[in-house]
Amino acid sequence: MKQKIKTKGLYLNGHEAVMPSSLTQSKIFSVMGKNNLKLRQQKTKYTEVRTKNEAHTYTGYKLDIKYDYPIYHYLLREKQLQGSTLVTIDFNLMLDAIGKQIRPENRKALYNRIKQFKYCEISVTKYAGNEEKDKLPLVDTSFILEIRKISEFVYTVLFSKEVDELVNDFDTQKIDLVEFKKLKKRPSMAIYLQIKSYGYIRSHSINILFDKFKVHYDESRTNRQIRQDLLIGFNELKEKGMIKEFEEGRTKETKEKTFKIIKIKKNSKAE
Repeated sequence: MKQKIKTKGLYLNGHEAVMPSSLTQSKIFSVMGKNNLKLRQQKTKYTEVRTKNEAHTYTGYKLDIKYDYPIYHYLLREKQLQGSTLVTIDFNLMLDAIGKQIRPENRKALYNRIKQFKYCEISVTKYAGNEEKDKLPLVDTSFILEIRKISEFVYTVLFSKEVDELVNDFDTQKIDLVEFKKLKKRPSMAIYLQIKSYGYIRSHSINILFDKFKVHYDESRTNRQIRQDLLIGFNELKEKGMIKEFEEGRTKETKEKTFKIIKIKKNSKAE
């Protein structure tokens, strides 16, 4: 019987990984448009207050939610499965997992993109405010330290020990790459990552502020454009049976825009 791998108290199955919220619930992996290839060659730097208790600063390449997120998800998953800072990666298996054809040119493109993760750095901290949070360390790390070629399609990727701290000491979600890859549209992927952070809510529905979904978009997009994008995304999630229904609304007191998401019950299909 294959031994189950446990990370941060969570068992991992298939292509699941425990992903830091600072990566999945922020603009680090953003919704890019047609010029994403050009944008992914640009660097950026920003500081974001993700929650009232956590903030981070990101410095590095602009990362696309559709192309770059699956790559880093797979790398972090392999790190958690192998339980080491030095991870062996079969590029043919990885290309298949992220939905790319197994070709020499795709292996080369994948290598070059992973190599750029060396120059993607994140610094995450908890706000001071009580004794418990003050004990949490500041984590400052690059996505990877090094990648080396071992054979035609086998590589090793070296992580810093701080990547483990990013997972163990801060907010995380368990994300399934297979489920994520069922989605074809970038807005759907952004919504999916946001919804996963509310997995602890047992209610059949959840209300999420519009501003929570905006984090995956840059300042060039207007609220109207983002709303139209999100409607496309919600409809794909509904079509794929990942949610049952969604409704637009506003909070009673502050009148902020919200989306009410009605979940699919486990072991049942969308009607």
